[in-house]
Amino acid sequence: IRVGGTSPTSKNVISANDAGITAGSGTTDLQVVGNFIGTAIDGITPLGNETGITLGGASDSLIGALQDNASNTIAFSRFSGITVRTAGSVHNAIRQNSIHSNGQLAGQGIDNSEGGNAELSPPVITGLGSLHGTACANCEVDIYSDSEDEGRIYEGTVTADANGDWAYDGPMTGPFMTAIANDADKNTSEFSAPFSLATPTPSPSPTAPPTPTPTPTATPVNTITPVPTLGPGLHQGDLNCDGEIDDADFLLLLEFVADVFDGNQSFPCLDIGEPDGETDFDWGDLNCDGVIDGLDALQLIAFRAGFLDVPHGVACTPIGQRI
Repeated sequence: IRVGGTSPTSKNVISANDAGITAGSGTTDLQVVGNFIGTAIDGITPLGNETGITLGGASDSLIGALQDNASNTIAFSRFSGITVRTAGSVHNAIRQNSIHSNGQLAGQGIDNSEGGNAELSPPVITGLGSLHGTACANCEVDIYSDSEDEGRIYEGTVTADANGDWAYDGPMTGPFMTAIANDADKNTSEFSAPFSLATPTPSPSPTAPPTPTPTPTATPVNTITPVPTLGPGLHQGDLNCDGEIDDADFLLLLEFVADVFDGNQSFPCLDIGEPDGETDFDWGDLNCDGVIDGLDALQLIAFRAGFLDVPHGVACTPIGQRI
């Protein structure tokens, strides 16, 4: 199955959909080449999709290619640009595309989950001079520039040695550099953490003298209790499990209540409406009354406004506390 091509007349605009391209179990040899996914025909104007490409059991796919005019632009997805999900989704090569500005609500550029693409570990960029780092042994490492943490501009490819070490001396547009790994079985990893071109490679420095312990100060009276900083794990109200209770959680809940989002989250987290496994209530039922509705959204508004003592149902975990 081939979607798109390298000639101007064979390229497609796949935008403004719930799902741009979806390939399910049993799909093999899918090729997605030279398309604009999430943009207008100019490759710039944002139109978006919920998710750009979803491979849910597909195998032996090629998204992009190692030839001119074959890369796809995959941008402006509300969730992930490319999702590769389930253990049956393997040997899916994602090469030399322009992937950027995805995850506007939640997600990332490339999301391998539930065994997708063998959940190949992404490279690690460790320093400049030559851009260098580590990856899986003998893997090909594609280098990208981006303004955030994806890969807007493909810069070049190097091969890691038997120890996994690699170095790249080609162009670097920046301001951040990222990388993806590609193993011999044609599995492609997620993007590495971004590395700033302005970040100097750290060097040893003398040990600083101990900092004097500050003198305790009196606790102010009549201050508003701040919203607590959340640690790792599941916290009531952090619906997308990113460590913060913020507008993204509120939007997820509103879309679920309005029946425009089915609750199936494309990142490592409970689906909205799924039993949390620790209490008798579903993920997203913030007041624990047995339904997920506008009252739960009001709980989030009250919490975000700093009113922490909002009422909860019986045996309910207060917003901000660990489930």
